[in-house]
Amino acid sequence: MQTQTAPQSAKLIPEIVQRLAAGEVLVLPMATVYAIAAQAFNPNAVAELARVKEWPVPHPLALLTSPDKAAEFGVINSPCQQLLAHLPLPITFLVPPRPNVPQFILQGRKSLMLVCPDEFILQLVQTAPFAIAVTPAKQPPDAIARNFTTAKQLFAGKVPLIVDGGQCRYGQNGTMVDFTVDIPTVLSYGPISSDNLKQLLPEVELPSHLRK
Repeated sequence: MQTQTAPQSAKLIPEIVQRLAAGEVLVLPMATVYAIAAQAFNPNAVAELARVKEWPVPHPLALLTSPDKAAEFGVINSPCQQLLAHLPLPITFLVPPRPNVPQFILQGRKSLMLVCPDEFILQLVQTAPFAIAVTPAKQPPDAIARNFTTAKQLFAGKVPLIVDGGQCRYGQNGTMVDFTVDIPTVLSYGPISSDNLKQLLPEVELPSHLRK
């Protein structure tokens, strides 16, 4: 497969949407890490994503989101909505999925991952008339694309388009917050510290193993 590259730009978003609508799997830059993206509810596209990722077994995928689209696919409680209002943020939201989310996205999990780490992704979500599934642009054992050069090394010849966003701002996955429990709980650290999170959502808690 011949892989094209293009610089990240808002002008590129209509082409990205068109390609995803046609079932293509693309590599996109995000402020956290580069991501492999596909039209979420297209089983053939999701199967191709898994092939590109070289997964021996399926894994759950995250959905790109925005403050106004999150409730289409997840059950959003008041604290979650409060934090969603601050998007874009390098946070992975864990929420209960709605019945319309297919199992090939969840893979048996009882929670759905929602992400929107930067303005480019927010614009893409607001433009696309369909849900977009993503997973980190990583290949076994632990090679992960935190910049365009690595993304090209890992996925050239495997996808039709890699978008060049240069170096990722954070270079790590988002802080994961669980909203499937009564009190929002941080499950893993990321770019946003617990102190900064508490400024946005005072009731958020840390599990005992993450407390100092």
